[in-house]
Amino acid sequence: MIRKKYIEETKEFLKLQLDTYPDGVAYVLLEDDRIVWKISSDGLQLNNYDEGSKIDKTIIDVSMKKKQVITIFDDSIHRNLSITYIPILNDDNDQSNSAFLTIRPIVHPMENAFESIAPIITDLFPEGAFISLTNQKEIINVQRSEKYDIPVVEAGFDITNEPAIVNAIQSGKRVLSDDDTLQYGPPVRVLTAPYFDEESNTVVGVINIIRPKQAELSLRNMSANLERQLGEVSITIQELASASGTIHSNEQEVNKEIEEITIMANQIVEISNMIKSIADATKMLGLNASIEAARAGVAGRGFSVVANEINKLSEQSKNTVPKIKKLTDDIKSKVEETKNKSNISLSSSQEQVAATEEITATIEEIQASSVELANIANTI
Repeated sequence: MIRKKYIEETKEFLKLQLDTYPDGVAYVLLEDDRIVWKISSDGLQLNNYDEGSKIDKTIIDVSMKKKQVITIFDDSIHRNLSITYIPILNDDNDQSNSAFLTIRPIVHPMENAFESIAPIITDLFPEGAFISLTNQKEIINVQRSEKYDIPVVEAGFDITNEPAIVNAIQSGKRVLSDDDTLQYGPPVRVLTAPYFDEESNTVVGVINIIRPKQAELSLRNMSANLERQLGEVSITIQELASASGTIHSNEQEVNKEIEEITIMANQIVEISNMIKSIADATKMLGLNASIEAARAGVAGRGFSVVANEINKLSEQSKNTVPKIKKLTDDIKSKVEETKNKSNISLSSSQEQVAATEEITATIEEIQASSVELANIANTI
């Protein structure tokens, strides 16, 4: 705090301090709500703080008795200002109706470093990036890249209607957001990070990095398509496995039926052998009948005819047996061949079922990997 009797000495002292701040400074004497004296560095134009100008009491109240530092935005220079308020107390009491103001533009180290750092940052992104630096009201600098640019956004661009930037300034926290509205061209991912004044620890502005996320979208789409296609393949393989299981069951049934046919063929052979035995016996009976008919002479002629017919029937039955035997042999041969093929098919179907189950398990692992791939794409 300063006493009124030291005002003139303070003015002289402040004149010597004009070169203290490399970005410029202005010193103002405020009485009540009006500026009565001002001195500033060369090149620093603060039109809102000229002599005779009034100061909004909602911003600075000269009745305050404590030193304070506030940050406000100056529309005339489109920059935040740091204002240090130093009350001037009356000589005979501690009341105050005047104050010295030290006004300096806030030029954050981020602003000085932006020109050299921003190009390096844009080169880190394969698809390019657009970087902007703001104060609390508007963009003050931009860095464009060859691969990605937002031509409509330039220094002076109003940021008060940009939700992510406003959120970062108000909360003092980093904001990561996605914009798929296509207002910046392709869908983009936006990182908005506030930076702070070192003295007041208030938010000066934000650095805003906008980059296309086409690679993530392509990766995500590929993952989704892969997952969908694998799902379709998995369903097809499951159907194939089900069909293979049915074929396997059918092959087992066919194999049983073939064994039954083989048994029946063997039974036919046994019947054929029986027919041959009966035919041989019948032939012998017919031969004996012929002998007896010859002995009987004329009286045995009728019996002789019957005997001849028996012999003929016996011969026909005997001749049929080889045909039946050949037929049953052919059946047995075909049945055996079919049985062998059925066994091979049965073995193959078993292997197919096992292979299908293994493929299904592999596809499930790939599907799990595609889901993980999609999750990675979302975090890039």
